Amino acid sequence: MPIQRFIADLETQVHLLETYCAGFDQGNEALALPMATSIRVLVHDTGKSTSLLEMLSVKGKITFTDTASHIMPGNLLGNFGLVVAKVTVGRGGEYVAPLDDVPKPGTPPSVSFPKWWKTPITVDTQKNEFARKDMILATANKLGGAHVDPVVPADIAHFQLPESFGWQYVGPDGEKDFKNSPLPPSIRQIAYELLDTICNEVRPLISWGVHSCGAQNGSHEPSAWTPQGILTRRTILARRRRSDRTYRHL
Repeated sequence: MPIQRFIADLETQVHLLETYCAGFDQGNEALALPMATSIRVLVHDTGKSTSLLEMLSVKGKITFTDTASHIMPGNLLGNFGLVVAKVTVGRGGEYVAPLDDVPKPGTPPSVSFPKWWKTPITVDTQKNEFARKDMILATANKLGGAHVDPVVPADIAHFQLPESFGWQYVGPDGEKDFKNSPLPPSIRQIAYELLDTICNEVRPLISWGVHSCGAQNGSHEPSAWTPQGILTRRTILARRRRSDRTYRHL
């Protein structure tokens, strides 16, 4: 078994993923496309291909960082899952990846790979549910990460829309939709979770080499979280006396 080659391949994929994340954090959301492809290479197994973590015989031995706000049974609203809603005076409303700026104190929980990969964590206004697997494979296989599909499934097409969660904010000119799709920042947050997992769970199990496994949250600034229920589904009030407000739907 060419284990040293697989370790070298892992270091290459981690370097690529960190590079895509850094560019994304500088404003290039298109980097969510190759980001999803790298994540697929690292974790997704099929009947014809084996993921890199599986080839390293570590995927079933580790747990994966889980920063998502999970779906609450009976909740009539949608669920952001992996992103937060941010309203900034001068920029308006946008969905962003919180990275390590999570609302709960302490270390984020970790779960088995099947639970991390396959559990639905996001619900849109049409009650479509999405797991991390759905987001990554759609982006890599259908939206241009590794392949462009001529027909995009209706649920993914809706999830790509800025209004897919049905939230708006109130600014000086009245109610407005958020300006970006929640899908790219969701991919960014999955990349954060996976890099954190590789650093803390995979690295101790293999001869990692010289990779520093350093910080991968860029210049992301701390944000203020609101408790559940403080916002309505359709409206976020962007008060002019506050320069920046960030919310997570819990």
